[in-house]
Amino acid sequence: MSTPQTLKADPEVDPKVRVTPFTDPERRLFIGIYPGGVVYSDRWFERHHDYMRLAFLPYTNLRVEFQDDCPADLRAEIEQHVREMNLQVGQQFQISSTGQSITLGPSPHN
Repeated sequence: MSTPQTLKADPEVDPKVRVTPFTDPERRLFIGIYPGGVVYSDRWFERHHDYMRLAFLPYTNLRVEFQDDCPADLRAEIEQHVREMNLQVGQQFQISSTGQSITLGPSPHN
């Protein structure tokens, strides 16, 4: 496995971003289920020794928060996933392998 390459200096690109050797276009978008929400990351690039974060979807309001440097093609894929998540408002959603779940969307009591 080769070492990631550092990107050339570019005002549009964070100098801490690195190209990773992962190049399968079918699996470029990483969707991670975390305790506070869904994290969307780009497997092709690293930032701070992790996949480059593109967006975050908090379970509490299901309003996606995009990073400024999210590529347009991945943004469209993320937006599709967010639409699917929003169809599940009020439903239980499993957030761990031990069966923990939360109710998606705003609380009806707020």
